[in-house]
Amino acid sequence: MIHAIEGSWWQRIKSSHVLVVLVIAYLLLGIRPFVPIENDGMRITLGIQSDMLYRSHKYAYDYDVQAGTYVLSEILANTFALKPFDALSLLTALSCIIFFGASVNFIKRIVHTSYIIAFGSFVLFQETWVAGYYPNSSMVAACFLQLPWF
Repeated sequence: MIHAIEGSWWQRIKSSHVLVVLVIAYLLLGIRPFVPIENDGMRITLGIQSDMLYRSHKYAYDYDVQAGTYVLSEILANTFALKPFDALSLLTALSCIIFFGASVNFIKRIVHTSYIIAFGSFVLFQETWVAGYYPNSSMVAACFLQLPWF
């Protein structure tokens, strides 16, 4: 019985997928409720709040440049009854996960390697996934930039 398990799919799962799940679990430690508060995130959050209250972009921070982040955050806030900061944090975290998956898929296609090698090489560049730890519009934009490669 043990020899049948060793030669099957179980052995492949043990080595690669378990490692990937552990690394992803470690990376997700930085997401809410441990989200640090940054200046950009607070300004966008206040702009979302004023937009929801007054239906005006007058007090929004750089609305013309990042209108998509405002609209998507408002949709999340209204749909799930979230506070603007929580909605922006959730949007950033989801965008980071999608960006991460699309980027790993992009590396796999360009270099013609396995998902494990592509995943490992992407994790080495900390700047690519740490931006998902705090609410910002850059990660949302990066997600939509990489989405066609998913």
